[in-house]
Amino acid sequence: MVNAQEYIESNFPKHTDRILAIGKNLEGYLDLSEYPNLVEVRLGNNRLLTSLSLGPSPRPHLTAIGFGGSGITEFSFLANLPNLHLLVLINNTQEHQAKVVRDINRAYQCKDQEIEKIKQQITQLQQQIQSLQTELKACENNNREQNSPPNLSSERNK
Repeated sequence: MVNAQEYIESNFPKHTDRILAIGKNLEGYLDLSEYPNLVEVRLGNNRLLTSLSLGPSPRPHLTAIGFGGSGITEFSFLANLPNLHLLVLINNTQEHQAKVVRDINRAYQCKDQEIEKIKQQITQLQQQIQSLQTELKACENNNREQNSPPNLSSERNK
């Protein structure tokens, strides 16, 4: 058995874009937050690999991840993968697969709620802009009336 963190740090430079460590008998916790350029991570067939962290920031470039046959049971890191195209779960228990699906659904529900909130804020801003434009036109009209030359025909009639 090999400590997962030590193995990855010894075999992959921090600037790498791919980590392929399938069937390496990795065990324990693996933190990949120091690997910002990742586009692919494959950690399958490492039954004693118990958890994975990608850090708190979204990973838009990470599009493929595989951890089939691993011992990973917590999948919240999937929420930080907005462009995930490939997720490999082969040889994981049905319970693990179901949890992955639940975690993904939860992440998308949160994103949908955020999008809806942003849409509401945009609508409010548009209404405020429209109100300000109306006020601006009223001020411009008022200024025009105050600064216009006196009507000569009404002056002559006096």
